[in-house]
Amino acid sequence: MSDAGHFADVPLLAAEVPYFRVPRDDWELVLARARQLGANTICARVPWAWHEPRRGEVDLEGITDLRRDLPGFVRLCGRLGLRVILRPGPLVGAGLLASGIPPWLLRDHPEVHALLPDGHPRRHAASGLPHACALHPAYLAAARRWMAAFSRAALPLQSPAGPVVALQVDGGTGYALPADTGPGPQLRLDYNPYVTDVLWPQWLSQMTGDRRPAEAETDIGTTADAEAIAGAGWSLVLGRWSIPHTFAPPADLDELRRYAALEAFADWCHARALAAVVGWLREDGWSVPLCHSPPVTSWQAVSAIDAPGLARAVGWLGYRAPAGEVGGGSRLSSEEYVHLAHWRPRLARTLSPAHPVFVAETSAAQDFRFVAPLIGGAQALILSPLVQTQPDNPAVAARERWGMDAPLRPDGSARPRFWNAKTVFTLLGAAGADFAAARVPADVALGCSRVPERVAAWGRRLVEPGTAGGFPPEAAALRDAMAGCDHAARGQALAQRLVRAGISFDVVDLDAASPAELARYTLLLVPACGVLARATQERLVGCANLALVGDARILYDEHLAPCTLLDDAERGAPTRETGDEIACSPPEVAGRGSQPTRSRIRLPEDVDAGRVAELVEAWGGTGRHGWADAPEVDVGVRHGAAHTYVLIANRQPAPYSGTIAYRSPAGEVLHLHVNMGGWRAGAVMLLGDEVVGAAFGGDASEGGWLARGLFGSVVFNAGAGAVAPCGGGLLLTAPGSGRFQLRRREGWEGLAAHRLLLGGGLLPAAVHVEATHASLPYVAEDERGCTDLYALLPAGAVVPVALRSYLGALLVM
Repeated sequence: MSDAGHFADVPLLAAEVPYFRVPRDDWELVLARARQLGANTICARVPWAWHEPRRGEVDLEGITDLRRDLPGFVRLCGRLGLRVILRPGPLVGAGLLASGIPPWLLRDHPEVHALLPDGHPRRHAASGLPHACALHPAYLAAARRWMAAFSRAALPLQSPAGPVVALQVDGGTGYALPADTGPGPQLRLDYNPYVTDVLWPQWLSQMTGDRRPAEAETDIGTTADAEAIAGAGWSLVLGRWSIPHTFAPPADLDELRRYAALEAFADWCHARALAAVVGWLREDGWSVPLCHSPPVTSWQAVSAIDAPGLARAVGWLGYRAPAGEVGGGSRLSSEEYVHLAHWRPRLARTLSPAHPVFVAETSAAQDFRFVAPLIGGAQALILSPLVQTQPDNPAVAARERWGMDAPLRPDGSARPRFWNAKTVFTLLGAAGADFAAARVPADVALGCSRVPERVAAWGRRLVEPGTAGGFPPEAAALRDAMAGCDHAARGQALAQRLVRAGISFDVVDLDAASPAELARYTLLLVPACGVLARATQERLVGCANLALVGDARILYDEHLAPCTLLDDAERGAPTRETGDEIACSPPEVAGRGSQPTRSRIRLPEDVDAGRVAELVEAWGGTGRHGWADAPEVDVGVRHGAAHTYVLIANRQPAPYSGTIAYRSPAGEVLHLHVNMGGWRAGAVMLLGDEVVGAAFGGDASEGGWLARGLFGSVVFNAGAGAVAPCGGGLLLTAPGSGRFQLRRREGWEGLAAHRLLLGGGLLPAAVHVEATHASLPYVAEDERGCTDLYALLPAGAVVPVALRSYLGALLVM
């Protein structure tokens, strides 16, 4: 990674601490708990409304309230060996009034309110206050002053001089879309007059380069006209067309072009708002990585967010996994599971390849949700929040309580869910740089494009009674253009089948990926659709690994001008029927020697994932890198320089006891036997086929878990727990009392056991050793206190550096 100094040394394991909600006297205790959780990084939102309660009265030094001492909080994190990611906004979310925008700004400047199409303010869900128009000059001027004040206070603490290693930019770009309720596409746009009357004409001018007078109106009826659209952007069909405030389904291709232009404009607005904040921070002298996580969306509404555009604007894009309990009536659907645990991390991986794949907000309320993103490739988890507050800070909070699913109570004591994060963090923290740089193998890629999604947003409004498929007979061009354009939803449906078949895949942005990046994969699966950008079609024509899925013909470019580059190449090539696809013989894939190849094949919309695996294998690749002997158990594999990591998700309510197969870096198939509870997830760290560490979720009522390789095994009989290597010994942690049973090739001679309490006490402990086996009774809590962890260490040896640093941090408190 390019940011090796920040994130290649250890994985990013973070907890969010709301310093402005926690009494100043409790900061040390909460940060000590973060270290005990296994976090190496603290995330902190910096609410503008809290630090500038009245216009011009900015306090970032704790003068008016000790909880406003931002530099003091950051320095305290540094003293404890914790890195820091700050989130200065301007929007920060987190259940704050107006998402952290000062109420005085919204009160004194009603012209900055973000508006709905009917002219009413777009209101913040938690507080009911209006959202701000993120591009209005009055808002931008005030936000710029705030960001400058923040930089003056925090910039001296930037790494390497201080502990601040990254900034998260804006927490509400996209105007907190109500995407989970399936909004009409027009709701993506802010109807503030500055947007509709000023920015819209500017955008048109930028898109067209003023190649045609704005008053021109042209009917698109000839090939020459269509080619002109491709050269002159949208202006030929838009002219002086004003943004409407009421909408009807598009009746012809011209209306569809206008609506698609509105979608492109909304994307531009969101990205421009984000880019403005990025520019300010760079101007102020920030050189650390900048990141962003867009609003949460359901899998059906994923196309409501232009993830590729936001990634280009900021450089490092993560995503959020919403909180919620698994089990009963609120269990993750299989679709949402694939979306959050597989689709999102694999898209983030290709959109921001120089940075860790990070879940910017996730909850430890349930172990499965917390661990699941690791299955699909997440490298960093940010637990949000770490501590509950009750009552919340009345100066900025929208509700009386906040963070009810937090692992820490308001007094700093740990709930059992504390170990949902601690077990995983303990294992990954022990893996260190090896896990941070571990490779997630994938020979299959799913291609996605933003361009057809802009069309699909309006296609969903076309279903009318009495029309075949929602299209009148005279609207053939409209039907052809919209065919298959729900690209993201179709891609996720395909991803769901791949996950069930255990096929590892990436998700790539077709509009940004280079030919070399596309050629890295044995098979590139692209849902066929009526519209793809002209440059994208040109790249795909040359892809010898391309498989189009579905029967739509690709007939139009991003401006909905006729463009049949890919269709012509497909139809012009000599083809032969091969049962469920049409194939032709292309040049060989670069770098694959004499492996058999095909290009421009067609697969049916409902293609079986087994057929995909057959194609990958036939073309010289590997479809499955890890798999279980049960259909509802998913396996993710990573290859580090020293270790292999196997991540396992049991998506069935019944416990799983079976064999996991995984490929070594050399391609050799090895095996791992696993026992785990229903709807649980876990991680195993291996050296070849020897188990050297493991972390699994669960509770005592469902029994324990086991991970056993050819050499080495770990067993715990009482629910969740973790075992992690530490020097020549081990660290063990669990929320409940039980017994760990351990086996390793070199045995346990000369090791002594120690019990460390959350309160800081260090006590001797018992361990029973017999040759290569060890048995350690684990006491989670007794009259002496609550256990942090047990350590098995060589007697008389120097304490390993990582553990010494950890213990030293606790002594500081």
